Amino acid sequence: MLLQNMRLHQDIERSQKLMNSMIEYSIARWVLSFNPPKDDGTDYINDKKRLQMTAWVTEDVIRSINPTILVQLDVAYKVTTPEIIFSTVKDQVVPAVAKYILENNLKARSDIDESRSNTNPANIITSF
Repeated sequence: MLLQNMRLHQDIERSQKLMNSMIEYSIARWVLSFNPPKDDGTDYINDKKRLQMTAWVTEDVIRSINPTILVQLDVAYKVTTPEIIFSTVKDQVVPAVAKYILENNLKARSDIDESRSNTNPANIITSF
């Protein structure tokens, strides 16, 4: 019984990792296609882009689910109907996209702040 529980737990973890990796891959594809990184910090993601990104990543993950992946995801998420698949994927995509956007926008903000501080005359004089 304990061995069965351990195997089930491992299968659930693998299923969750599969979903997470599919989402991360779709986020990376969206970024490269629609919001490529820039050196000047102008790759800030606003609310309009956030909604577009969430919808695109959700659709991309759903499109990439084949029968084999569906069986693997069913261990952790019980994805039995198209409606459940959609809601399950969306429930996993929304926090992943929010996390990515938060990290991206904080980085973009720090890049902007850094570029402004480098043009400060006091910083230029003391840099000699």
